[in-house]
Amino acid sequence: MNTKNIVIWLVVIVLVIGGVYYFSRGNSNVPAGAPAAPSTAANQSGTAPKSTDTPAPAHVATNKIEITANGFSPSTIKVKAGDTVTWTNKDSVPHWPATASHPTHTVYPGSDIKKCGTAAQATIFDACKGLATGESFSFKFDQVGTWKFHDHLKPVAPFFGSVTVE
Repeated sequence: MNTKNIVIWLVVIVLVIGGVYYFSRGNSNVPAGAPAAPSTAANQSGTAPKSTDTPAPAHVATNKIEITANGFSPSTIKVKAGDTVTWTNKDSVPHWPATASHPTHTVYPGSDIKKCGTAAQATIFDACKGLATGESFSFKFDQVGTWKFHDHLKPVAPFFGSVTVE
C-alpha cells in the first residue's frame, strides 16, 4: 500500500471516530434557564469561558430546516415545547433526518430506529426512510432540552445539527 492510500485511510478513520464521538455524546438536556456548565476545554486551560464562546441558536418562527448538498440549513434551531419542525430535502439525493445517536436513533425520549415500520413510528424523531427530493418529514417536540440530529444516510459533517426546545 503506498503512502497516499495510507493517508486517505487514516483520514477516513479519523472522520469516522469523530462522527461516532459527536453522535455518542447525546443530549445535553439542560432545562431552559439553567446555567450552562463550563466547557471542558476552558476548565483544562484554567480560563473561564466567555459568554460569546457559543452563541445560542436563534428562534426560527417557521421551524423549517432544509437539507441540501451542503448539510442542514439552519443546522441549529430553537423552538418552544409543542412546536413542530419540518425537514425538507432540497438535494438531488435522498436524506434521512433522525435523532442522534447514529445508528440507533435513541437520544430523543421514546425514539429508536427499531420502531420504524411499527405502529409507534409516528411518535419517534426519525423519518425512518430516505426522503426523496422535495419530500418532507415533520416532528413535534414535546421534551425540553437540546436534541442532536443527523442524516442517517450520511452521518458525517456537515450532516448533523440540533434542536433546542424551551
